[in-house]
Amino acid sequence: MNKVIVKTQELKRVLETVKSGVSKQLFRPAFTGIYIEVEGTMLTMVTCDGYKLFTSSCEIVEGNEFNTITPIFKIPKSAEKESTIEVDNGFITFDFINEKHTFRTIKGDFIDWKSMFNKQNTFKINFNPKLLQDALKGETGMVELEFSDSLSPMLVLGNGKKLVLPMRPKKDE
Repeated sequence: MNKVIVKTQELKRVLETVKSGVSKQLFRPAFTGIYIEVEGTMLTMVTCDGYKLFTSSCEIVEGNEFNTITPIFKIPKSAEKESTIEVDNGFITFDFINEKHTFRTIKGDFIDWKSMFNKQNTFKINFNPKLLQDALKGETGMVELEFSDSLSPMLVLGNGKKLVLPMRPKKDE
């Protein structure tokens, strides 16, 4: 049996963040629930409807590591300050002290959601985004960006603005 204790207020915050990402399409059973993962001192909930991915995390008070997929659940208003989550033999129990909710866990494999957040930058370019913006408009000159080895779109961030340059397939010469 795996068991964690988490502050109820934090559990509510995490659940509110991810619950809108639960899929309503029954042909992907794993997406109709919430993936819960406890690693170290962090509890992470992940949902995916096939298009959008939602994640949120909070610290646990105590407990051991596990991962499972649970149906969507509600936290009662009468819940105490700390809640206990127990996973055992295909069932998950949310103990809110005044109430207990038990569900059968959802069988299936959830997507490898961590790979979606590749945090490794291969290179970094600093520039004045205003100059790039003007150049792209053709006001101060011409900009030619060539990333022939790039296999993904390029994301340009600057002064709180975001510009995504899509990947273009190589033209056969």
